[in-house]
Amino acid sequence: MLAGMPRDMLVLLKFTEEEKTSRLRWKHSREFEFEGEMYDICDRETRGDTTFYWCYHDREETLLNRKLAALLDFALKRDARRHDKQQQFNNFYSTLFFTEYRENDNFNPFATRHTGEYVQPGYPLVMHLPLLPPPKFHDL
Repeated sequence: MLAGMPRDMLVLLKFTEEEKTSRLRWKHSREFEFEGEMYDICDRETRGDTTFYWCYHDREETLLNRKLAALLDFALKRDARRHDKQQQFNNFYSTLFFTEYRENDNFNPFATRHTGEYVQPGYPLVMHLPLLPPPKFHDL
């Protein structure tokens, strides 16, 4: 069916031998992906080291491939927006409670620590762990 299509309905793409292997992702000998778009080869011609392809730009298959990739990303929890929102939530949540407790930290506001090229005041983080389980309140 594609072989009988008029050339004015086709897209002309040309590639060198090196480009055919580096820029095209071949599905099979008559179909490839180029810059995220799918193309079906209707006719080809080689002149020197350049091959000319008259192709049907398969927009339906391109759209289907994009939907499939998005579905797989979602199923594998790699959706970028979801990942960003989860990271924002984790960053916010980590500011609510301190999870690291060092028993040997002595509070001395006048002590200093030498770290690299500057002197850092010795104010340790004050930590209050939540009560687990929460206290029970009884009605009077």
